[in-house]
Amino acid sequence: MKTKFSSVRNVKRNLKAYWDDPISHASAYVDIVKLVAEDVNSSFSNSVFWSLQSGDHDALLSNPLTVDWAKAPSQEWYYKNNLLWSLVKKYPYWDTSIDSRYEAMKTFLQCEARCKAYNYQSLPSFPIYRESAQANVLLRTQRKIGSILGNAPDPSRFDFEFGPGASLLIKRQTTAYEKLNGALDVTPEAKGAAVKLLLNCPGWLSKHLATPFSEERVLACLTEVPGDRLSFVPKTALTDRPIAIGPTLNVLLQKGVGKIIRRKLKRAGNDLNVNQQVHRDLAKIASIHGHLATVDLKNASDMISWRVVLDLLPFDWFCLLDSIRSKYYHIEGRSYPYQKFSAMGNGFTFELESLIFYAVAISCCEVNGDSTVDVSVYGDDVILPTRSYPLFVEMMGILGFEVNKEKSFSSGPFRESCGGDFFLGDDVRGFYVKDYLKLRDIVRFRNYLYRTGWRFVLPKTWRHLTFLLRDVSTYLAGPDDGTDDHIVFDDYADGKKFNFVSLESEVRSVPKKWDDARVYLLYKAMRASSANQFTNVDWTKRLDLLSDRKVPKGHYERLASVIERQLGLRSMSGSRITNLPGIRLNTKLRRRW
Repeated sequence: MKTKFSSVRNVKRNLKAYWDDPISHASAYVDIVKLVAEDVNSSFSNSVFWSLQSGDHDALLSNPLTVDWAKAPSQEWYYKNNLLWSLVKKYPYWDTSIDSRYEAMKTFLQCEARCKAYNYQSLPSFPIYRESAQANVLLRTQRKIGSILGNAPDPSRFDFEFGPGASLLIKRQTTAYEKLNGALDVTPEAKGAAVKLLLNCPGWLSKHLATPFSEERVLACLTEVPGDRLSFVPKTALTDRPIAIGPTLNVLLQKGVGKIIRRKLKRAGNDLNVNQQVHRDLAKIASIHGHLATVDLKNASDMISWRVVLDLLPFDWFCLLDSIRSKYYHIEGRSYPYQKFSAMGNGFTFELESLIFYAVAISCCEVNGDSTVDVSVYGDDVILPTRSYPLFVEMMGILGFEVNKEKSFSSGPFRESCGGDFFLGDDVRGFYVKDYLKLRDIVRFRNYLYRTGWRFVLPKTWRHLTFLLRDVSTYLAGPDDGTDDHIVFDDYADGKKFNFVSLESEVRSVPKKWDDARVYLLYKAMRASSANQFTNVDWTKRLDLLSDRKVPKGHYERLASVIERQLGLRSMSGSRITNLPGIRLNTKLRRRW
């Protein structure tokens, strides 16, 4: 990590060159994990250390951390061992014999088999538990979902936006600009909704079709595709994550429905926009008082069968969602029908699972006579009163879902939800490295130990991180503003004279200002009330003007490859734009322009 800087003027350029580039020494991450294992000094850490020392990474991953909560371990013991295990399990590049893609495919097919078993069995619970609490919960769940959703919306009035990921026919350049200029791919069942959506966006449609517009002409310009493309991305050292990459118009319609469900859930008292922090706060309180249970569901996104949606949602909503989802997935040259209703990658999967789990949790509490004030759901993370936890677990099994017992807690001093791990009110969350080690990760880990105060518990690790950062600490030192784009110091206690270089904000500001300006024009063009109001030639010229610009020369130049790789921007050429009519930039971006 030793780096020589010829002059202060070149400091920022050199630091940014290192900021997001993987460290060349392959053993750098192993050295850090071994030092953490030495500091932890437990039977678990000893097995980790000797597995790393011998290079036996299969043994490293075959002995996960197990915690016996009945023995009431201390906060320090749990924190140190959990930190070590988090450094091990999330790093996806251990040299093992495990085929992570095969493991992910196996899990995906197991979920498909369970969904198929649920889809083709008789309606569960009603004939069996007609007078039982379970039947009562199902009836209440149906009514609750119906009262939250109301009538199904018209696709022509969807409020939508493009996501950052790839679509079926757009694999590399995934910006909104590329998607609006790409093919209008859609599944056969979603054509009707897609036509209604496009006729409401004449500014976008004029890019693909000359006026006047009609349903027949719009249908003719659509590209019909059978469904999703199944792909896999790294998740942990043990398994990958399956991702369904859908057609552009299907995903757009799905995200429009997802936003509607999100708004309706907010009115019902479950705001998905803020629930991550709400869950952390509730988990912290519950770890002290024990009145709430935190529940995590295993592979929840892949376990939503179409029969569950048909049973629980109003029929008009089921028909709408069923028409815009992909019903087939393509992998290894063949197409297969989905047994699940929606996969990870579908634009409404997150909101749909949140809706189902929230309604079931509320219904369980009402049947048990518990308060529903603290019931909260964020995707597959559920918080509800401890007394209703057993009934909720049973209902999940009846509906074809599976509770992850290793990550669900209803007793003891520990609670975990939405990235918050608390032991008797203390934050004991581990640290995760999910890609090749970079300078950014070393700074993050150093700041993590500094903020939590655990640098005194892990002295060897702390000294090693300080040594690695010795040549850049003078230029990266700064006060604690809650970010990790610099090395955090207390300016009084540490006696540092800050020569503050904020790398993260500058790295992000370059792609953000180009993309924000383009997206502003894109959505203005899409939502034009007529094709003449914002003509095809006019907005296309403006978009091309933005698209062909070059990242300003100087200290930004070294970032061009990183930006293009991460955000899919085109290669840019020309001078910077100093004035764009109609575009309002925030204060930070205006200063940089």
